[in-house]
Amino acid sequence: SAESPLMDRVKQDYATEFYGKEPLNQSQSRPRRQRTQIAALNPNMDGETVLIRARVQTSRAQGNKMVFLNLRQRIESVQALLTVTEGKVSKQMVKWAAGLAGESIVLVEGVIKTAPEEIKSATVGNVELHVSKVRIFFRSIAIV
Repeated sequence: SAESPLMDRVKQDYATEFYGKEPLNQSQSRPRRQRTQIAALNPNMDGETVLIRARVQTSRAQGNKMVFLNLRQRIESVQALLTVTEGKVSKQMVKWAAGLAGESIVLVEGVIKTAPEEIKSATVGNVELHVSKVRIFFRSIAIV
């Protein structure tokens, strides 16, 4: 039985290059991209793309098209948001991010946006990070 073109499209994950396990870094290829500290994030950076290495403090799905991550560096934290976006963030990517265990170490790339209202669950509450890429370095095991 032939599957419909719609089912083929649903199954296809166009965002596989934007998430998953970080490949091992060979010593001959060390991309020295500037990383941003969470404490340095502020509304003046609105629209800037940043790269952050942090621990996942919490992940909370909102349906199957959006997930909120609370990212932490030491005592500083920021809210990150993944929303299904055609060609960039897939449903599979959102589902994968929603399953990240607390204390997993991730490398996240995204755009800083001024928060519409104060985010009380983060120490940096005046901005949020709209994620376009997320790679995991260390997966914590969830203790049940």
